[in-house]
Amino acid sequence: MCVYVCTGGSDELGPRWIIALEEVPPVLVKGLSFLVAKEPETAQGHLDRLIRWACHALSLSSALSQPIALNLRQLKAGAKLACALADCGGDVVSALLDCGVLGTLLEMLFAEYISSALKLNALRALHAVVDQPQGMEA
Repeated sequence: MCVYVCTGGSDELGPRWIIALEEVPPVLVKGLSFLVAKEPETAQGHLDRLIRWACHALSLSSALSQPIALNLRQLKAGAKLACALADCGGDVVSALLDCGVLGTLLEMLFAEYISSALKLNALRALHAVVDQPQGMEA
């Protein structure tokens, strides 16, 4: 499913997209390494798409447009994806910072109606971002 959605098989940002988001973080580093080795010309495009997905998934307004059960899953998957992307290095962290992920994570941390478990995921993602020199400078 993730390959189908990542390759542009669907532009819908609904349930299938959220399922794909949940599948990416555990395999991101290994999969990205394989993709860079096998198809370096397409790796950057896929990485850019994942960065856009992470930024969109962390948006509270976007999550509120999802059905009840999916909105929490979207925010949680977005935080995990941002955390996994930040572990891919400084260039990826710079791209995450350019799309405003730092402010979005801080907004999620201080929102009153966000659960403690989700705030913990946001804190992990924030830690992963500021663990890189580019994140600390921001």
